[in-house]
Amino acid sequence: MGRSRKYKSHILRKIIILIIFLVITFLAIKYFSNHPIVKNLISTNTTEQTEEIIDDSMYIGEFLDLDFYEPELTVEKIDDDKYKVFMGIYRLTQLNGIGELTKEGLTFTATDMAGNPISAIINVDEEKAVVTFTDSTWDYIENGDTYTYLRD
Repeated sequence: MGRSRKYKSHILRKIIILIIFLVITFLAIKYFSNHPIVKNLISTNTTEQTEEIIDDSMYIGEFLDLDFYEPELTVEKIDDDKYKVFMGIYRLTQLNGIGELTKEGLTFTATDMAGNPISAIINVDEEKAVVTFTDSTWDYIENGDTYTYLRD
């Protein structure tokens, strides 16, 4: 009989220790889940997991002017998320800029002939690239102007 009480007492102590451990764990989670550092870690992890991987291979290369079939749009990858963009518009201008790939397309910013920033977005399908200007203060290119180039 004495041994049975010792065993029950031992089991009871283990159950009490387990309950105390669970209560402390619950309180710690409740306290730290509202901590700014933990919230930031949780939101960063969620954002990283939901980011879509965009295939940039269709943007990289040369595209030809529709009228003269000369390379007038060139996109080169310069690091993991930056692209060098050269764009020529016959008898109007040449733009050299830096771009970034987004879900909407390849956005880039360059300097226009007046020395001001000018921005556009490039959308590519299998055979052509369409450049749409999104932010221009230059008199010769308005917001919404589009230029189309054929894949070389």
